[in-house]
Amino acid sequence: LEAREEQGLPSYKNDISNWRVHLSKAPFVATPLASISRAQVKDWLEALRRTKARGASAWKKAGEYTAPLSEKYLSRSSIGHALKLLRCVLDAAIEEGLLRENPAKGLKLPKSRSTEEEWTFLRADEMQAILSCGAVTDDERDMLLFAWHTGLRTGELFGLHREDAVLDGPHPHLVVRYSWRGPTK
Repeated sequence: LEAREEQGLPSYKNDISNWRVHLSKAPFVATPLASISRAQVKDWLEALRRTKARGASAWKKAGEYTAPLSEKYLSRSSIGHALKLLRCVLDAAIEEGLLRENPAKGLKLPKSRSTEEEWTFLRADEMQAILSCGAVTDDERDMLLFAWHTGLRTGELFGLHREDAVLDGPHPHLVVRYSWRGPTK
């Protein structure tokens, strides 16, 4: 993690979180590197697939979540990020001469729990009900329409600047450069 921080990788803070939440509690963490087997890594991935997600909340200083478990399971992308970090750690061990081969290399992610990972979208009639609500101001209505029709993430919407909207010329467009916390994904 220190080497990844020194490299200035933008995912460094996510790596710390992934390490703390998923990797530090993996059953093979206390195992000598050369003893970690492919089967152990597969079992860990399957355990992650059956792990309930946490609600959006910050960590306490003691390293415990403040939010309760949700009804949803970890997403496939969350498991993928944890697996990617494990691969990086094991690749670094190979570079340091501490390990001969990476037991996580080439492993596929377990299939997602599709029933728990359903996406929901507003239907046209629901959008219309919101837009026609008397409590919604004209400015709010414009912002909602813009957000719905661009498909931008919330952070990207909040990161927009006036100069990002190019309205002159034959091809008006929007340039998305920033999220509200920095570069976009």
